[in-house]
Amino acid sequence: MNFAIVIEGDPQRDKSLAHAYEFARAAIAAGHRIHRAFLYHDAVRIADRGFNDNILVDHWIKFAREHSFELAACVSAVARRGIAAADGTSRDGIAIVGLGQFADCLLQADRTVTFRA
Repeated sequence: MNFAIVIEGDPQRDKSLAHAYEFARAAIAAGHRIHRAFLYHDAVRIADRGFNDNILVDHWIKFAREHSFELAACVSAVARRGIAAADGTSRDGIAIVGLGQFADCLLQADRTVTFRA
């Protein structure tokens, strides 16, 4: 099975990022694939180099690289929160993408799992 993961919750206020990470690990361990993990709404805060929970973010980035899927943040949500790739404030390992990639993610995946606050 090929999964798309959508994470929406604020990583400083809820556990959606951690729950999504555990789901992704379990899915891979069970022989499934992750097509893309898409950060939306407040979850894009982890794309900011200034985000303070670097251990979980580093685990996500490493896991995505090891299993060849994209960890992507919505460009509109990033812009609304003052995180911009051009000025160097965005974190390496997290792609800043548009809704076209989100639509592609939904089309390519067999199932979409959303983690909200």
